[in-house]
Amino acid sequence: MIRSYIPISVASAFGFQCVNFLFNYDLPLIPSPVGKFADKERYRWRNAGTALVSDFIISGIVIYCLYSQPGLWSDPVRHYAVSVEVCFAVLSGFYMHETYDLLTHNPLFKDWLLVFHHGIVISTFFMMSIEHIAMGILTINLLNEVNAIFLHSRKLLLMHGVSKHSFSYGVHVLLNLGTFFVLRLIPLAFAVYHSFTQPMPYYLEIVMPCMTTGVAIVDVLQLWSLIRSDLLSKARDGKD
Repeated sequence: MIRSYIPISVASAFGFQCVNFLFNYDLPLIPSPVGKFADKERYRWRNAGTALVSDFIISGIVIYCLYSQPGLWSDPVRHYAVSVEVCFAVLSGFYMHETYDLLTHNPLFKDWLLVFHHGIVISTFFMMSIEHIAMGILTINLLNEVNAIFLHSRKLLLMHGVSKHSFSYGVHVLLNLGTFFVLRLIPLAFAVYHSFTQPMPYYLEIVMPCMTTGVAIVDVLQLWSLIRSDLLSKARDGKD
């Protein structure tokens, strides 16, 4: 593990907290949300905006890692790269910030699943950085951060009152579902396959399959939720 892993994580958490704080103000070129998101639930808008900033940053780092380190594709278990550790540290920092933000505004029982997910991912990144193993599996799976751009921007569109029947929202739905399949489900299938078939230290042979399978279940449920909300509900409205 690089010595700067923990300092990078802490600096990342602090940086995203600063970004979140900036969303308290009416910034140039960034329209303010409407309704309850402009007042009582503005923290949800700040959270979504900060997450979108994180998505762009992490997506850029992931694409750079996969482009500059072809060994992550050819040997996803044993190939090591410092840039991947930096990626893990930055994303861990964002999860630290988001966990703090969630617990600040909501009771634990309301967001316990997301807090649990963040804790597992942070711990896994930390273990992989110590062991220098399975970095390719996790990095390829992090292509889902590109799709996360559309997931969080979808949330922001709805917070700004954009109609689900508008042309712009319809285009966004196609991009969201397309990247969900190509950049979330396909890399996840790759990660699940290698987590079950590749030899690893005994404790990782337990952790990795459980983590990837759990993520797969969550992603399938999320996909169904998107289809039901953005496609099936619109079809029903059209019939009515």
